[in-house]
Amino acid sequence: MHLWVINSKQKIMKTKIQNVLAVVIVTLCLTNLSAQHGTPVAAVVEKSFNKEFNDVTFVNWSKVNNLFLARFEDQKENCIAYFAPDGQMLLSGREIPYSIAPRTVKKETERIKTGSPKKRGFLEVGKIYEVNDSGETMYYVNLNGPVSRLSVMVHGNGHSEILQENPLTSREDKAMIASKAKK
Repeated sequence: MHLWVINSKQKIMKTKIQNVLAVVIVTLCLTNLSAQHGTPVAAVVEKSFNKEFNDVTFVNWSKVNNLFLARFEDQKENCIAYFAPDGQMLLSGREIPYSIAPRTVKKETERIKTGSPKKRGFLEVGKIYEVNDSGETMYYVNLNGPVSRLSVMVHGNGHSEILQENPLTSREDKAMIASKAKK
């Protein structure tokens, strides 16, 4: 009789563990499915994307103003591509390590990082994308600081323009950046 009670408790515990695992697996599957799709995309845009990029994984769509942005993985590289609503690909690129960016791009990025510390605080390079637009290679650099985040376009010749500057307003954003700066 005592042995049966132990086996019964073990069966109940095993069932509970299996139920928890099932919920976790279903949640992960649903999360992955939604992460691969994101914003609904016009059929003509999706057709154009599939024509340009074969065998890519983890496609996530979002809409930026009137354009469609696809973030995806191609041969283990993080990539992006912008499409017009009519399906025309406007530009595409890949994330690169800052260490392999051209010297002119690094020099201009450093100039911007140290240019106005009182206004923006200490800036650090977040992500950098090497992008091709009509045959010209440009670099989109994301800079993060304790006061703001900057998106900068740097041309291969070293000229740059700040595309977007977003002030940080939440304490969580400021705390996240501050903790990275301490590392």
